[in-house]
This record gives sequence, structure tokens and C-alpha cells, in this order.
Amino acid sequence: MKLTSPLSASRVVLILSLAATSLSLTIAAQNTQPAVAQALLSEPGATFAVPDSELPRSITVIDYGDMRFTDPANTEVANPRARQLLAKKIASEHPDALQVSGDVPYAGANPKDYEQFRTETAAWRAEKLRVYPAIGNHEMVGDPSKAIQNWWAAFPELKGRRWYSVQLIRVADPAAPTPEWQPKDTFVIMAR
Repeated sequence: MKLTSPLSASRVVLILSLAATSLSLTIAAQNTQPAVAQALLSEPGATFAVPDSELPRSITVIDYGDMRFTDPANTEVANPRARQLLAKKIASEHPDALQVSGDVPYAGANPKDYEQFRTETAAWRAEKLRVYPAIGNHEMVGDPSKAIQNWWAAFPELKGRRWYSVQLIRVADPAAPTPEWQPKDTFVIMAR
């Protein structure tokens, strides 16, 4: 396909990257969920909800994807040094939510890739980060039945789910001169 617009290749990649992130993380007000989404929920409300008492006034969400955790000796498919530095930086930022937008392992059917994920992200668990992953194409590389079992072993709270929602709750500060009430935000994490 030939591009006829003056967009540079880097702009096209950025636009495609933003579109992919937009598909994997959708933010919608709680009471404005489409009828289709409401019909798919087994119960009203978000799958996971973070109460006000656990959130600061200003919420920080980090979106991180395409990590492809695998043997660090394999520098052909991923940059292990950059991946390790990013994992440490994320832990030091201590976001209120970490949306992992897919491609956690290099090959989902390989349990060693998930072992590498656990090793390199140990600081996330030590900092008790809220990690909300979505299934990408690399999660399903190899035998699909082994791949999905490895996924659910890595994220047992998601067992049996291909999609879920996360609600970060914020309410008005009654002490503020003009309360800055925000609607309750729901992050819908979708997987393929």
C-alpha cells in the first residue's frame, strides 16, 4: 500500500501505536456504558474496583506493552536491558494502575517467558502495584491451550476471563472551595 499523504513513516507508526493502545484501554464513565457492554457483564459494576481511600487526589496510570519477556540472552526479539530499566522505573513511579497492553511473553506457550516476567517485575509485586494486563498476540504464540493456561497461571485473578473492567473511584473533596468532582472512571481491559 502506498501512502499518498505527507505523513512520515514515524508518524504512521505513532498513529498505529496510539490506535492499538486505544483499542486495548477504553475509558468510559460508569453510567454511560453501551448497552452491549452492559449485557456482557455478569453483574453490574466493574470487575475490579479501587476504593477512594487507596487513591491520591490525582490518579496516575501507566500503559506499558510489547515487553516480550524471554531469555535475556535473546536480543534478537527484545531489548532485555531496556525492558529491565523500564520495569524498575515503573516500580519507582508507583502508579495507581499499570495497564499492560499485551505481549508480556515472547511466546505464551513457553512457561519460561512468564518466569522471566516474574523475575524482572519482582519490584512491581514488592511495591504492590495494581497491574491490569490485556492479552496480546504473543500471549497466544505456540499451543493455544498451553498459552492460555500459562496466562492464567501468571495472572490467577483473571482465570476464566478474556476481558474485564477496572474502576478507579474518585469523589469530590468537600474541603475544596470548588469541589472538583470527577465522574467515576472505568477502564475496560479487552483481550482478543
